[in-house]
Amino acid sequence: MAGKRFDFLNSDETITPVLKQILEYIKSALPAIVNTDDTLFKVKIIITELLTNALKHSHSKSTIIDVKITNKILTITKTNYSDPLVLIAKTNVTRDRVAITKDMLHTLYAKSTAKDQVQFLCEENNIDETSSINDIIEHFGLLIITKAADIFVYTYDHHLGSNTFVVTIEY
Repeated sequence: MAGKRFDFLNSDETITPVLKQILEYIKSALPAIVNTDDTLFKVKIIITELLTNALKHSHSKSTIIDVKITNKILTITKTNYSDPLVLIAKTNVTRDRVAITKDMLHTLYAKSTAKDQVQFLCEENNIDETSSINDIIEHFGLLIITKAADIFVYTYDHHLGSNTFVVTIEY
């Protein structure tokens, strides 16, 4: 198993260098038989959204990105310290999935899988449904990550005050 930790200093200037470091690491650590272009495209989208999310919402000075590569699974974990996502309160009330955003093609749902944990799920919308730019709300980045990932889970730890986003890609 290969793994590496990256520190992101929550500033505009550090997004590109950290993104490049992570992509280079993954490219060098993936087995030669893997379609790296497809995997790296997904990773680029996911990391960009995770780092953007950290810049916009985290009240901490840094964010940790852990990358682990095991047999056919790439796991990206983002951890920072801040208030929990508002989604936690909405989804802990019910075990049913809650629609949190949509675009013309997809609806993003959050479903509580444990206390203070949600899994993001995405469904395609019917083409004949009407939608407008007003339907695209704050959590559009979560929709993008969910579409690029095979599994996407968020957990808030009350004791540590940490937000952890875990993204899994099967390659």
